[in-house]
Amino acid sequence: IGVPSVQAPFAPPFVVFIAPTSGPAATSIVFSGTNLNGWLGTVVIDDQTVLNAQRLTGNTFSASVPATTLPGFYNIQVEISNLFRSMFLFEVTA
Repeated sequence: IGVPSVQAPFAPPFVVFIAPTSGPAATSIVFSGTNLNGWLGTVVIDDQTVLNAQRLTGNTFSASVPATTLPGFYNIQVEISNLFRSMFLFEVTA
């Protein structure tokens, strides 16, 4: 009927940090992590989707803060193919 096999462990994607953590509107933010290559990345800033299910290559990707964002603190939600989701804080400066 078949012989069971042992597969290599699943390596889930993780976003570890963002840079920079503050800047003016329209700042490009770089997201860095592990096991991101090939997965779909989505980034939402202040309820605005700025990266929508983009196929990732490598372990870094970027998204820009909308140019119309007012100064203040904003949550950035990062999702990788429904396998990883996290929030980061970004300060938009004047």
